[in-house]
Amino acid sequence: MALNSTLQNIMPLIGNALSAMVLQVIFALSKTMTYFVTFLFNGATFLVSALFMLRLPSLVPERVGERKSTWNEMKEGVHFIRDVPFLRVAILLSVSLNFFIAPFMPTYIFVAKYRFNSDPSLLAYLEVGFFLGMVAGSVLTMKAKIQRVGIAFSCFIALASVMMIPMGYTHSKVVFWVMNFFCGLCIPPAAIPINTLTQLKTPDALRGRVNSVLSMASMVVVPIGMVLSGVLLKRFGITGTFWYMILGLTVPSLLGLLNRDFRTAVMEGSATN
Repeated sequence: MALNSTLQNIMPLIGNALSAMVLQVIFALSKTMTYFVTFLFNGATFLVSALFMLRLPSLVPERVGERKSTWNEMKEGVHFIRDVPFLRVAILLSVSLNFFIAPFMPTYIFVAKYRFNSDPSLLAYLEVGFFLGMVAGSVLTMKAKIQRVGIAFSCFIALASVMMIPMGYTHSKVVFWVMNFFCGLCIPPAAIPINTLTQLKTPDALRGRVNSVLSMASMVVVPIGMVLSGVLLKRFGITGTFWYMILGLTVPSLLGLLNRDFRTAVMEGSATN
């Protein structure tokens, strides 16, 4: 799973690096064309991705039985999660993480435009720092073979939150970029082990159901978090919004350690690879 995370983050890293260079040139030539070219290129990449996905071989599930409705499958996923203490806490924390991370992108845009008075290329440069950290963190997680999954999640999310504190105050692009890098560095050792153990504790027949519960919950909370970011930025500014995200990420992750099953959860084998 760490290798998968590395590969997944390399592509947005390359994309943002190229965007940072290209957008700066296009923006200088025509502000209007910047967004048109960006959206056009983005649509083309989605089309190419879809063509590659069509070439993937079909997966044969390790089970037999009649296919059920999506709604019933999701209900089965909820029932399974409810019966496994570790999964209950892990899913709740994952959803909470998605909710409090959601304001990041609107806040980044706000920071690039109003604090640093820059063009869209700066946003891409800032994202390069984060994804570079994600790639490095994924590689380190693959080598580290983390065993104490619950403790790793809580500690690394709390550490990432600490790295965010200077981002709420600094007017230096370099400091903001470096802190963004360290935030990205902390996410893989928190997320990869917990996601891996979640998959290992879920039978093949129920993995799709459990993943659908997590996806559905995330799709509900992420838009709410993004909408809330506008209210927070208007009322509390950049610094206040960062503190909202810092506390929102730190408090739930540390509260998760109060649950014994989550706190004592241990990786099964060397599955983080």
